[in-house]
Amino acid sequence: MRATSLRAGTGAGEARPVGLSGEALPYRSQAQRAGAAAGSGRRGPFRPWTRGRGPCIVRARRRGAAEGADMTDDSRAPSAPYDPGNIFARILRGEIPAHKVYEDEATLAFMDVMPQGEGHTLVIPKAPARGLLDADPASLAALVATVQRVARAVKTAFAADGLTIFQYNEPAGGQTVFHLHVHIVPRREGVMLKRHEGGMADPVMLADHAARIRAALDSTGG
Repeated sequence: MRATSLRAGTGAGEARPVGLSGEALPYRSQAQRAGAAAGSGRRGPFRPWTRGRGPCIVRARRRGAAEGADMTDDSRAPSAPYDPGNIFARILRGEIPAHKVYEDEATLAFMDVMPQGEGHTLVIPKAPARGLLDADPASLAALVATVQRVARAVKTAFAADGLTIFQYNEPAGGQTVFHLHVHIVPRREGVMLKRHEGGMADPVMLADHAARIRAALDSTGG
């Protein structure tokens, strides 16, 4: 197969395929290509050139696009910057109390004050991150390790049949507190999750649940 490059033609928007040595390759005009596409029902931004024994498909640059522009750019950055005034950041700074169950140099786990089930626990990184998309990979790795450790203790503490573990990103994804956090909820067969907006839980109950999880962590060396 001969390597090819494209050489500008004389028609508006036209380009001609040429070999690396400069020789012209077999070519179909724009009108011929348009007629072939209409006859086949083919649509879309692909323009075929005939090269050798078969077609050479080249994607056309969008009209008016800058030369060399990346047409597939799809940013994964969060839609807003991190806000250090969020409630979880304030818990990390000790400005708001929490029923803590586990803490190390990189993460913190504590009870959700509006639980969707008994034992509903949150795990957060200490490094600031709005969500999964802007988290530092090292911080994210530490978070996942803590989620696994605490999830095992939660399942044991509440003799759960299983666990639901979930994490939201941005308002459209269900996120309401904009500091990266992971939910751990113990589950029992046939028991549905409560609504998260069901009101603040009894602090005495939350303290008891936290104590049960800490005891499970201690028993397993967590």
